[in-house]
Amino acid sequence: MSYINRYFAAIKHIAPSDMEYYLEEMASKGYILAPLSQGGLFCLKFAESRGEHVKYVVDVTGLQKHMYMKMLIDKGWEYMGQVLNCHIWKMSYDGSERPADFADQRCIRAHCIKMGIVFALVAVMLLLLFAGYIFLIYKEHAAAVPEKHDVLYGIMAALQIPFAAVFGILSARLFKEAGRRKANIERDMVFRTSRKAEEEYSEYTEEDTEEDI
Repeated sequence: MSYINRYFAAIKHIAPSDMEYYLEEMASKGYILAPLSQGGLFCLKFAESRGEHVKYVVDVTGLQKHMYMKMLIDKGWEYMGQVLNCHIWKMSYDGSERPADFADQRCIRAHCIKMGIVFALVAVMLLLLFAGYIFLIYKEHAAAVPEKHDVLYGIMAALQIPFAAVFGILSARLFKEAGRRKANIERDMVFRTSRKAEEEYSEYTEEDTEEDI
């Protein structure tokens, strides 16, 4: 069996729904995610297959891990591993009925907000470092000090910009994902409320019918 590696794919697709879409797209092309190793954050390994239908779920849970794992394995899900705080599950299906999603919307939203804040703070710190190096360069020129450190400071300053941009983009993607999860939660609440109202109305009309009889 042949394998291919995709470096930094888990970082590029940091939002859970983006990761699910990416993994299912790879499966449709004939590459199934292999069980994750310790370096799963930096490299995902895919095994070549015939292009089967696979449902992936990237989940964050507040349940005890033993209970959580047993419950899903008993339902036929295969555990692929963990990236950051996200658990990745997969299930193959014949194409007639896609497995239902079980992801905990609230936990995922909380995870995205937390990680989004962390990445945003890292981006801010890198921009502050950039400003610090620029200040050092300006200070040396203003003091007429020999310019032997200028090149080093310039290189260090330049390095902060792309990394700050990457962390800023990742933060934005996570906050966007948190917004999507919030919309899902609100939609589920509306659905449950309307469903409950329909059931109560049905019970009420049945009672009226019995009284009329």
